[in-house]
Amino acid sequence: MTINYLIPYVPIKGHKDPDFKEMSYGDSDGRGAVLKNNLTKGSYLFFHTKIGNTKYITSYIVVDRILSSEEAKRDTHINCDGQDDDWLFIGDKKASKRLRKPIPFNKSLANKLSLEIDFTDFDNGERTELQV
Repeated sequence: MTINYLIPYVPIKGHKDPDFKEMSYGDSDGRGAVLKNNLTKGSYLFFHTKIGNTKYITSYIVVDRILSSEEAKRDTHINCDGQDDDWLFIGDKKASKRLRKPIPFNKSLANKLSLEIDFTDFDNGERTELQV
């Protein structure tokens, strides 16, 4: 079974990661290890950001390859900021997309994208969809 992940996207000046031109994403430490151990070719990384009071999916990468930092730095065809992280997830450039129109994120969309997010607190009225 393919596992997909939702990753927060916060633009950082001088550090393009994810790199939407190269369709790559680097991650380190705990989350990097979780992604490396659970993603396979064909898995999706969905990137979201908050605009106003709503979360939106802004892009996604369909994983094609997973490389260690050392492997990425040796590959002369790779030139992106994510190669400095522990793991680099390289997307299929034809299947991956930066969305022209962001998609509002909610429970229904999470279920359609097979993100396996626990919405129990939302269902019990303890948190909003945005908080979950």
